[in-house]
Amino acid sequence: MATWVDTNKVAKFPIVVAAYKRAGGGMNGGPANAAKGFLKTVRAALTAGSAWVRYNPGTVHSWQNSQVDVTAIPGVPALRDNGKKTTFVA
Repeated sequence: MATWVDTNKVAKFPIVVAAYKRAGGGMNGGPANAAKGFLKTVRAALTAGSAWVRYNPGTVHSWQNSQVDVTAIPGVPALRDNGKKTTFVA
């Protein structure tokens, strides 16, 4: 089941920042560059029609008003809406 969270909130999650910092956020590879790299990925995914991003329902269709499915971000483990990893108990 998809868990949709605002893009700007997801860009601040420590796990997302760590994943995009490893992927290379440009020169000086700091957390700000990692968040910027994530936002560029979201913008590209919206134009490509990827399933893990969508426009925020009821708002102007802009990549800044988008939502991310935190259970399906490429390169990041499945997350809850608070940024913590999901744990499945069998």
